Amino acid sequence: MLGKRVLRTLRLAEPNDLIEWLAKAGKGDVAALAPLVFGAAVAGDRTASRVVSETVEILATDALACARRLRSGNRPTRFIVAGSVLLKQPTLVQRLRRQIRAVLPNARVEPLAHDSVWGAVVMARAALFQPKASRAHDQGNSVDPELRPVVPNSRQMSPTERRNSNSTHLDRLGLTEAIGLMLDEDSRIPDSIRPHSKELARLVRTTASALRRGGRLLYVGAGTSGRLGVLDASECPPTFGTSPDQVQGIMAGGLSALHSSVEGAEDHSGQGTAAVVDRTVGPLDVVLGIAASGRTPFVWGALAEARKRGATTALLCFNPHLDFKTAWKPHHVLAIDVGPEVLTGSTRLKAGTATKLVLNMLTTLVMVELGKVVGNLMVDLRPSNEKLRDRACRIVGELTSLDPSRARAELERAGWNVATVARRFRALSGSRTASRSKGRLRS
Repeated sequence: MLGKRVLRTLRLAEPNDLIEWLAKAGKGDVAALAPLVFGAAVAGDRTASRVVSETVEILATDALACARRLRSGNRPTRFIVAGSVLLKQPTLVQRLRRQIRAVLPNARVEPLAHDSVWGAVVMARAALFQPKASRAHDQGNSVDPELRPVVPNSRQMSPTERRNSNSTHLDRLGLTEAIGLMLDEDSRIPDSIRPHSKELARLVRTTASALRRGGRLLYVGAGTSGRLGVLDASECPPTFGTSPDQVQGIMAGGLSALHSSVEGAEDHSGQGTAAVVDRTVGPLDVVLGIAASGRTPFVWGALAEARKRGATTALLCFNPHLDFKTAWKPHHVLAIDVGPEVLTGSTRLKAGTATKLVLNMLTTLVMVELGKVVGNLMVDLRPSNEKLRDRACRIVGELTSLDPSRARAELERAGWNVATVARRFRALSGSRTASRSKGRLRS
């Protein structure tokens, strides 16, 4: 039962696929499978039940070992339960509490009131600076504003949350009329992006420079915004022959959030911080936060940590009413006003379409700057299937005037490397783009 649920959730065909997935998955992606284990255990799966029992045993043993080192006097020991795996599994906490109290009958086992990273720091600061008489009463319920990134205020409600006066009768329109209304609304998106062309061009140049020096482009987002970032990142290796590490998507809630909603994932700035730490972001990297409202805590946690580490930061949002604190303002801001959604608050509509357009332009033009495009042909594509191999043959034919059968033969000889064949036949010369690409092909 557990195996079937895991394969179905991860969209894997058979058990051996899980081995490859585990080799590449991050800690958060693996942790996201925990609810499946608990659900299978409740349903009577013996393997899942054994995993849960062993988990409780390990947690209780480690917690008691720490308590023995830290206890002083006869005061009851207080254990704080943190992390979504525990906080969302009350049955597991009950079993953990029973096991701890079997050894320490007076122990208190309580949930942490706030996000685990910031909550722990706040509690430590409170214990350090409060008078001794009041320390016993501190529960860590107030968050020191200096310890979290400053999510910008919005002078007005984000346009994406307002009601669209053109669609207040959406539920009463005929289907043809409704389609026309949605197309009319979408047709205004390019004009809303156009005033931001100069800032987008600056971001393209900055990102191309970063990638040229060995840096990375990392998208950070939640919900639709995060999924579109992951989608754009996943398209770069087959289209431009980039390493999977060069353009990455960071999704609030991890891999499972790509196809299922992960409740509250976007609300934790500390998880955004941890995602940037896990990827060892540094000065060569560009971190682009994507948030329709511009105020997603997960995104701001990531941007704050990236800025602290010297990375270039950028924000793509659809709220032009944000007030940024100078110390936290990203280096590049694209605050595009696409207006209210046809379906109020559904940012997968116009905001989602605009996001896709901007990300399309960003990575495509970055790769043009890096010499991965000749004319309008992708010379670094990775022909991983028959459709892409046919495309590679057509590209070589365009660049070299070889007939289709000869183009295929040359590509097979070159391991399906379009650039190698183009270089061999001295195809690239004459234009600014071609000369820039010639240097790329020489290397």
